[in-house]
Parts: sequence; structure tokens; C-alpha cells
Amino acid sequence: MGGTKLSDLTPLGRLLKLRRLDLRGTKVANLVPLSKLTELRRLDLRDTQVTDLTPLGKLTKLRRLDLRITKVSKAQVAALQTALPRLEIQR
Repeated sequence: MGGTKLSDLTPLGRLLKLRRLDLRGTKVANLVPLSKLTELRRLDLRDTQVTDLTPLGKLTKLRRLDLRITKVSKAQVAALQTALPRLEIQR
């Protein structure tokens, strides 16, 4: 889905077994629909409109997150890293 005009993730919230998701270059800003994707292991948010990582805090299987070219604050990254210590975050 990377590079598309996708902005609403609501339909993806039903894909409960999804393990990888590439949203780079999309217009995505709201991650709340992803909060139920407990099998998600890799998420690429590079070059998106995302600023709030709170919805990802309970995705305990998430191992890689790409946040390059985003406006996510250092505080948001630190909070997520505390919640998910095994998570590798690219900035």
C-alpha cells in the first residue's frame, strides 16, 4: 500500500492476522485502527502524516517500525520504546 493515496486505515483493522504492513508515502495520520492487529511484526510509516504512536503501545509482537521522514516527537518514540522494549525503531 506504500506510495498510494491511502489515508483511512479502518478497513485494515479487520485483518487480525496481518504481520507486515507498508504504509510509506501514504497520507495516513490516524493509527487507531491498527491497535487490534496484535500479530503485526513490521510496520513502515516512513513519509506519512503520523504523529501519535499511542495506538501501537499494545502490539507486543511488533519488532520493527520505520519512522523516517515523519513528525513523530522524541517523547512519542520514547514512550513507545518503554512500552515495547524489543521494538527496533528507525528514525
